[in-house]
Amino acid sequence: MPDWCRVVRNRPGEDEARGRVLHGPGGRWLFDYSDASSSDDEVGFRLSEERFVPGEYVSIREDDGKTHVFRIVSVRQD
Repeated sequence: MPDWCRVVRNRPGEDEARGRVLHGPGGRWLFDYSDASSSDDEVGFRLSEERFVPGEYVSIREDDGKTHVFRIVSVRQD
């Protein structure tokens, strides 16, 4: 199932990062951008209750420890 759920992170001044959406410890959902380290994982706030619909927003605790709000730009099924 991890191969079905992908995420792409676009930050100004950085290369695009591709990762997986995983169910992590404690029932949390997270975005995993590396197979080698968990230090870059980003934890979603109540992602199990969110709808991933273009124009909607989700809260993510990024690898810097701060929570940021992001707008869903696109959702597609490959």
